[in-house]
Amino acid sequence: MEISGSHSRRSNASNATEADVHRCERCKQRKTRCDREFPACQRCRRLDVRCEYAGRKRPGFPAGHRQLLEEKLRALAQSIV
Repeated sequence: MEISGSHSRRSNASNATEADVHRCERCKQRKTRCDREFPACQRCRRLDVRCEYAGRKRPGFPAGHRQLLEEKLRALAQSIV
């Protein structure tokens, strides 16, 4: 007996973060498909609610974080010596 759809479930799970980028906040919260229309997707228009798209977050540490860590490291190194 062949189980169909097992491969597609795995690929959908790996694309979960990609799907979040393509949905408004309401569709993401409801875990529903979003048509990404602007200024409001079809679901938000139909429900007459505000449609919001979150900005993409930049990967990595916030600005200045590396410098702060380096300063802390220097201070610790000096306290050991």
